[in-house]
This record gives sequence, structure tokens and C-alpha cells, in this order.
Amino acid sequence: MSIPHQTQHPKSRIAGAVIATVLACVAAPRLAAADDAPLPYESTIDQCVPSAAATYKVDPRILTAIIDVEGGKAGACEKNKNGTTDCGPAQVNTVNRDELAQTLKVSRADLDEWVTASPCYNAFIAAWILKREIVKAGDNVWEGVGRYHSRTPSLKAAYQTRIVNAIIRRYGKQAFEPKQD
Repeated sequence: MSIPHQTQHPKSRIAGAVIATVLACVAAPRLAAADDAPLPYESTIDQCVPSAAATYKVDPRILTAIIDVEGGKAGACEKNKNGTTDCGPAQVNTVNRDELAQTLKVSRADLDEWVTASPCYNAFIAAWILKREIVKAGDNVWEGVGRYHSRTPSLKAAYQTRIVNAIIRRYGKQAFEPKQD
């Protein structure tokens, strides 16, 4: 896959983008709609992935593949064997929520509701987590992809393979060919 070099962003910039996401995906439902366009919380995840990927400068094909592989549903959570819970389309794990709630200065209960109920908010948070993991991995995109799922080497490698296969299923093998100028 021809993925551009990912640059590291200061924490304050990432936190600012997350706060903007909260305003777009959570505060907006309290405002009257100016037209018939869906409000962010009513949007499908496919409508939100391009904006989420652009906001956090991650490849939208990878973010879409994560959502495909995770296979979660808006409004649904699943318990894991390790005691954590995955919620929403991108299966955002509770292990990330304390950091997110603290960064956003919101209650964990509110964050849990937003991540679970809003496909759009879930996509933005998934993109934030993916970007955080890429940065923590020294801007290594595929290491960050694996770490989105697990830091355990065997689980990480298996997840990376699942993501590659999901990209091929959705976009074809040409997704991995270098771009021609």
C-alpha cells in the first residue's frame, strides 16, 4: 500500500481535534438542523470515515478496513475475555476511554454513550486511536495498525494480516501498488 509518511503531531493538536470532534458529533445534535442533511449522530459510519481520516491524517482505506474487520454495530458493545469491552462499529475498547474522557474533560458515562451510540463519533475516536498508535510506533503505520488491536506480537501480526485482507477485499490488490504520477 502506498501510504505517505505520517508526521508526528503534538498532543495539544490531537487533543484539539478530538475536542472539535466532540463539538461536531455531540453538540450538533442539540442544534436545529438548517436543512435535510443528517446530523453527525445520524450519519452512517461510511459518511464519517473520510472526515475522520482527514482530521487525524490516517489512510481512509485502513480506517475503513479496521471498521470492516471489527464488525461492530452502533449501540452495541461486546465483552472481551480480558475484561474490557469493545463498543460501536470500530469496537473502541474501554482501555482507551479513561485517556479520552480526561483529554475531553467529559464524564466516562457521557463518553461511553457517545462512542457506543454515534457511528460518526465512533469513527473519529477510532481514527484518533489509530493515529495515536502510529505516533507511538515512531510513525510506523503498520505497527500502529497492529497496535490498534493489541500489543501482543502474535495478535498484532494476525490483526495486520486481517486488515490487509480487508483492504484487498474492498479495494483490490491495486491498493498496494505504488501510485503513478
